[in-house]
Amino acid sequence: MATTVTVNSSFKGVPAGEIFGQIFNQANTIQDGLISVIPNIVGSGFLRKTYIGDGLADYSCGWNASGSVNLTEKEVTPKKLKVNIEICKESFRSRWSAAQMGFSAWNKEIPADEKEAILLELGNSISAKIDSYIWTGVAANNGQFGGLIPQMVADASVVDVVGAVITPANVVAEMGKALDAASDEVTSREDFVFGVSKNVYRAYVRALSATNANFQSDSAFFDTYKVSVINGLPANTMVLYPAGLVNFLTGLESDSQEIVIKDMDESDLSGNIRVKMVFTAGVGYVDGSDIVLYKTA
Repeated sequence: MATTVTVNSSFKGVPAGEIFGQIFNQANTIQDGLISVIPNIVGSGFLRKTYIGDGLADYSCGWNASGSVNLTEKEVTPKKLKVNIEICKESFRSRWSAAQMGFSAWNKEIPADEKEAILLELGNSISAKIDSYIWTGVAANNGQFGGLIPQMVADASVVDVVGAVITPANVVAEMGKALDAASDEVTSREDFVFGVSKNVYRAYVRALSATNANFQSDSAFFDTYKVSVINGLPANTMVLYPAGLVNFLTGLESDSQEIVIKDMDESDLSGNIRVKMVFTAGVGYVDGSDIVLYKTA
């Protein structure tokens, strides 16, 4: 009679979607609402944009159609990625679960706190990488998906501003240069994002602290516009755009999203735990002319 093998823990489908949703939401760009999320993509996603010319004209009797409607879309294909790791259960014994695992060296079960610890550690690691790859990922690189900045650099319609190495002495002028490149139509939108890298924000705080007693509160704004720190941006970088036009795509409820935790003692008596994570991720935008990218040459 063949040996019966039972998988103790397997997260798939909707539970996997919930876990990945939590992981993605830890990324600063997503958590702070600096990008729109399209969560249930299977295959390719299409970013749609409708342009309507209002056709405003002097009144006259009758019906004379005017104006224009232009329906466009941009295809974005999220990249399928995976994480395969193997961990010795013994390494968790003293750290997480001596009480749950008991005194026996024969660990037949994966305690709940071990599963939670593994997912927590993986979640923190993956969310930081997701945040970075949203902006700087290179699709040709193993384990990355194509980021927004490489797309913007290749897009002639994006408004490019040649930047400098940011210091407290020049940060106000350089932030003003970036803001002045954005149109009034873009800056007046409710979802307008004035995003800066961490070193730009630090320089701005230091510049204000030298002359402004309220620098801590005032540093949240520049010329009345909220300043958002984007952890995934490279140093000396700023991006200004409407958040509704920039999207992160994934398939939270798709069969392509999978998390499996397996106790290998059930198959090879190795004392190891294997964790498999599979998910899709991609980014894209429409209306490059509404985006300002400030970066050093």
